[in-house]
Amino acid sequence: MYNYIIFRLGLFLILNRNILSDASCSLPTDIKNSAWEYNYTKVSDNSPQSTILRVSTTTLQNSIINLSAFGTKIRDWTCINSLALSNTQTLVVFKSDSTFSDGPSKNYRLYLCMKFTKVTPDLYYFYLLSDIYNAVTPNERVFVSDEGNPTANDAPMCSTFCKYTGSPKIRTLRRPETRDEIPDKAALCEPCDSTCQVDRCDPNPCQNNGSCVDFKENYNCTCTDGWRGKNCTTDINECLDKQRTAMCPQHSDCLNTDGSYECNCKNGYQETNGTCTGDKMSTEDKSTDLGCNQRLG
Repeated sequence: MYNYIIFRLGLFLILNRNILSDASCSLPTDIKNSAWEYNYTKVSDNSPQSTILRVSTTTLQNSIINLSAFGTKIRDWTCINSLALSNTQTLVVFKSDSTFSDGPSKNYRLYLCMKFTKVTPDLYYFYLLSDIYNAVTPNERVFVSDEGNPTANDAPMCSTFCKYTGSPKIRTLRRPETRDEIPDKAALCEPCDSTCQVDRCDPNPCQNNGSCVDFKENYNCTCTDGWRGKNCTTDINECLDKQRTAMCPQHSDCLNTDGSYECNCKNGYQETNGTCTGDKMSTEDKSTDLGCNQRLG
């Protein structure tokens, strides 16, 4: 009896390998377990939309990606596969947790294919790469699989879930209350699994510890505090910023330095616990560096 059970179990696994096959899914680290401001253009009427999308480790539960298919509400999705294309681009496939039926005989399942590009840790853009499916409301770019002939989770993404025609429109995920902007030349890199990279970030053109993100025809530098410009080579004069200058104590002068600033006590004052006291200093000591050699941030 034991051998018979093992035989039947083995046979079941072989015949149902497509159903049971599992691929590994890993969302970009920044995106996981976070709420994002989701901006996109509605497929059905081209109207701009803005809402909040909450992403768990590998799921979109009770999601605002909420579709109706033949009376069945579909709004819970689980990531089933992913492909890291580069250090900034990731291809991800989500499968609907629920199936739907268009009649008594067949059940279907929906899939979302997303191609993410990281701009900064607070800003991503992505495209849905499947064709528009008009049988769901609202119309959306989703892949549909016959549940009676299910697509394996580890099926080739670009030739299965992510096949599309037309020109998908850009969608963005921005961390709430942040202001990073999508570069003007941000675009969908085709084909599906291509990064279109001549790596413009190797070597890194961003100076003074700036971080670089490569795009199809350009690159973008995110500068560290105290620097700005295309390649982070322009020093920011913090002493011209009244708010930052106010951080220097009374009876001190703000001195701009490369990438930072210092607060120096005026002649006749000396530093005591971060303030400039009126105790006279020797004429040889023109000023005292307060140790405010600050790099803000």
